[in-house]
Amino acid sequence: MWEWAGESMNRPERKLPRLRSYDYALPGAYFVTICVADRMPRFGEIVGARVDLNAAGRMVQEQWRRLSDRFPHVKIDAHVVMPNHVHAILEINTSEIAGRESLSDIVGAFKSRTSRAYADGVRDAGWPPFERRLWQQSFYDHIVRDDHDLNRIRDYIANNPARWHEDREYNAWQSALQQRQ
Repeated sequence: MWEWAGESMNRPERKLPRLRSYDYALPGAYFVTICVADRMPRFGEIVGARVDLNAAGRMVQEQWRRLSDRFPHVKIDAHVVMPNHVHAILEINTSEIAGRESLSDIVGAFKSRTSRAYADGVRDAGWPPFERRLWQQSFYDHIVRDDHDLNRIRDYIANNPARWHEDREYNAWQSALQQRQ
């Protein structure tokens, strides 16, 4: 419920994407999915069962791989840049660091760096422009609980390009495309 000038308004409450009681700066493995704001396939296409990244997609992949340069306590695990989203596992190795960067801080830095680099590509290389922001405001996360969970997610990431036409982000993009026509 929203309140405005002492009156309540019937508006749906926004779902919080993170667990309220969990400290996302704790050491552990996290599975994240980060989606393009307009769900348009900006990073390449699926050819057969593999991703054929364009220049923007290669930039996103390189920025993901370089997260450990900015955050030395972060280990990059399995990941895939899809045409309109990124699936990845990262591991925070210690909570004994200055500032204790959380998962949100790390993903935020990735979004910021890729947004700046993508905007440069729009200006310098003619990449398709984006409105307001490159990425959706939030991201999906899953706290990896054990080795079985980790291996299941690694398999999901590895097989994601082959299942592109079944993927919810592919279907969301197709729906958005049809609505624009």
